[in-house]
Parts: sequence; C-alpha cells; structure tokens
Amino acid sequence: MRITKQRYRNCEELKYLPPKADAYIAGSDQIWNTIYENGRDPAFYLDFAPAGSRKISYAASFASQQIVPEYKTFVKSMVENFDFISVRETSGISILKSLGIDKGYHVLDPVFLLSKAHWDNMARNKFKDKYILVYDFETNPTIKNIVEKIAKKNKLKIYAVNNYGRTLYADKDYFECGPNTFLSLIKNADIIISNSFHATAFSIIFEKDFYVFDRIGHDINTRMRDLLAICGLDNRLIQKESDFNPNATSLDFINVRNKIAEHIKISKNFLENALRSRSHD
Repeated sequence: MRITKQRYRNCEELKYLPPKADAYIAGSDQIWNTIYENGRDPAFYLDFAPAGSRKISYAASFASQQIVPEYKTFVKSMVENFDFISVRETSGISILKSLGIDKGYHVLDPVFLLSKAHWDNMARNKFKDKYILVYDFETNPTIKNIVEKIAKKNKLKIYAVNNYGRTLYADKDYFECGPNTFLSLIKNADIIISNSFHATAFSIIFEKDFYVFDRIGHDINTRMRDLLAICGLDNRLIQKESDFNPNATSLDFINVRNKIAEHIKISKNFLENALRSRSHD
C-alpha cells in the first residue's frame, strides 16, 4: 500500500531515518507473536523510535499462551522500553507478568473503538441469497461438516471468504475480496462460522448469530477465547463437533452490548491517557 513517500524494508532503515512523530504506537493483531517473524523483529517493538519519544502499545497481541522460550529475553528487553503498554488478551497480561512487567493494561481490539454505524457505512454490498458465511483458515473438516448441515437444514447458500485458499464446497467463494465486501458478507449473513478473530469481532459488532472454532494448526486461540469471555459468549466456542448445539438459543446482544461498552470506555481511556500524559517515565 503506497501511503507514504518513504519506504522501509527493515528495522535498520527505520532507525536510520525514522518517521517524525511525538508518539509512536505499536498495535495490534499478533505483532508480538514469536511463532512468526514479526514477533522476533525489533521494528514491531518500536525499537527505531528516537530517544525521548513516547512509545505506546495499543492492544498488542502475543496470540498464544506463551512466548517461544528462546525469545523471552528479547521480548522482555523490547517491551520494557515502552512508556505505556496495553495488550489485547488477558493472557497477554499474564505473559507480561511472567517477564517481570507489571504495568500492562488489557484493552479491546481497535475495531471496537469505532461505532457500529461507522462499520455499517462501509458494509454497503448487497447479496440476493440467504446464506451462511464460512471463514476457515485451515480447511477444517469439522467446519465443513457443520456448515453443510446448517445450510441444508435452513435452506441457506454457502458463501465463503478467505485470502489463504479457496473453499471448494461453497456456492460462492469471495476469495481475496477487499474489506468492504468482507464487512458486507458478515453484516448480511444469517449465521457466521469461522476460526477467525476478526470474523468473530465483527459478528459481535453487527450482532449476528455465529460460532467460532479453535484453530488446530497453531495454538493462537487465546484471542477468540478472551473476546468471547468478555462478552459472556463462551458457549459459541467450538473445540470439537460435539460442542456444537444446532438448537442453541439466540444470542442476548443487549447484555453483550453492555459488557463491550464498559471495555470500550476502558480502552479509550488508556489510549487518551497515554497520549496526553505529561510524564512517560
């Protein structure tokens, strides 16, 4: 995405000519996940920020229950240099404490900082069918089985969205679609079945019926579990096929709305305080 004149390819280039700012914010999705390259890259810990500038993490995610052991010392040395630290999962607070860092806050993913009306305005695409939406990163056979059963029982078309591969059993596959289509697909679906954090987040924002499955390839499920726990929707997490209840009662989004609203307030307060505070020692 060409959004700036300057292009940086690594942390060394960032250090040599850093973008000018009074405050630098790192966040959010899986940036500190040491299973992947970004979690091992100093750039994602704002190591390039000039001395004296304010370093903030907003909803930074470790994604899993623990750091890859050989990177613990590295992560500790990087995170300790932040002036204000917030993480997206409650498990992230536990990880920080295990590193001897006790100044972390728990906040929501940034998609919750914007109103439902904002996302509604972006989700303008219309679809002629009644459909179930599937977003499956892993070609999970359990997801396929349940999706096909729901579609048959409720006479729904199967729509799929995925940037990692095609969903061959879908009636319509929106492979590599853009964000407007992605949001529209969630907004207009009868039900959403996924193993995606952001499909889960937007299902909650648009107040849709949904189920979310544990990922089986990597243990990066704390993201979904923590969000569901905040909302009181733990029963929407599926770890095995027998967990799925096709006759589950409809979701109480009034209760969910109230719970999310309190966490949104906490999240905004953290960010505003981090940016306005005179001291960031």
